[in-house]
Amino acid sequence: IASPVLGMECFIGGIVYRYGTSWRAWSSDWITYAPTLTNLVVGTGGPAGTVAKYRYVDGEVEVFLTFTLGTSGASVGTNPIATLPVTVASPPHANAFYTGGASLFDASGAARPGFVAADPVANRIRLYTISAGVAQAYDSITATAPWTWAAGDALHARFWVSPA
Repeated sequence: IASPVLGMECFIGGIVYRYGTSWRAWSSDWITYAPTLTNLVVGTGGPAGTVAKYRYVDGEVEVFLTFTLGTSGASVGTNPIATLPVTVASPPHANAFYTGGASLFDASGAARPGFVAADPVANRIRLYTISAGVAQAYDSITATAPWTWAAGDALHARFWVSPA
């Protein structure tokens, strides 16, 4: 579009773009992506699976992640990391919390709340768990915390980021 005007919209590849001072992704249906994982291997077999998707809502990005561990080759290291689907605006500081949350599920029946924090490396997030019984405290997720991870256990996150 040679001479866009304020508020003009166009639809390209499933995303609505809106013009302000420049074109900006504005809204879309869910779009799948393949995050790069660090300190987390989903593995294979049994319930193994990854769901990673995002969508634009009023110029912001909503991200949904689910990682379910399989029966073979799965592992969880300290503070699992996942890349984001879009380049995001710089958070105010490393480990800044993103709006939204996370939950950890133990196939044996336990569950714990968690949260999503910005990683010191751009365009990545880290997952943490909220400390049991301690207000305003958090713990690292490790191979044995908050429990020993096994097949069928899962990490879920749904949160918002601002694109750059």
